[in-house]
Amino acid sequence: RIYLVGISNGGFMVERMACEHAETFAAYAVIMATAPANVRETCRPARAVPIMFIHGTADPVIGWDGFWTPLGATLSAPDSAALFAKANGCGGTQVTELPDLAPYDGTRISVRRWEGCRDNAEVALYRVERGGHQPPARVETTGELAQPFLGLRSQDMDSGEEIWAFFSRFSLAPPPVAGALPGGPIPAPGAPARPAPAAGGARDVPLPMPSPVRNSQAVKPAGGP
Repeated sequence: RIYLVGISNGGFMVERMACEHAETFAAYAVIMATAPANVRETCRPARAVPIMFIHGTADPVIGWDGFWTPLGATLSAPDSAALFAKANGCGGTQVTELPDLAPYDGTRISVRRWEGCRDNAEVALYRVERGGHQPPARVETTGELAQPFLGLRSQDMDSGEEIWAFFSRFSLAPPPVAGALPGGPIPAPGAPARPAPAAGGARDVPLPMPSPVRNSQAVKPAGGP
């Protein structure tokens, strides 16, 4: 149960890991990042990837509709999520409006979920209407410091809680350990593997314990004083 989450530049890393190392983490979360446009031709996850996105429609740093950089363009937030939905073989979508718990913050959140994905994987996109480059959180922030540069922060949900609710539904089966017997301990790194007993062969038999010393006096050698 190891997961990967990234914000902004870290979100780009998460998308790349989901494309190239899908078998390493059980689920992925991307906050305020969109996929590079060229990954449409290169992203081939080794398995269906559970992944969620959180993005504001008024993000001034990484735009909801994508943006251009000297290194290339990026997809929009919906197209980034749809990229993984297609790779996962998902079907239709369903949109849910979250409760407006903080009507004073100027934002609303809706969730688009892709259904019918292969291997019960899920893809979800949290659209933060009028949200900026700040992850939603139910905390009080000093708006006059961050808001002019990063935009609005929604307080209608807590990103950490929502991400964990998503992550906790997924896990990867542990890889088999060489030399480990069913139900037995896992050998320490570098320890030689213990061979399994042959079918019908002899099993380990405990060695007999040495008999207790009946005479506490030492035996004197012959001819001694």
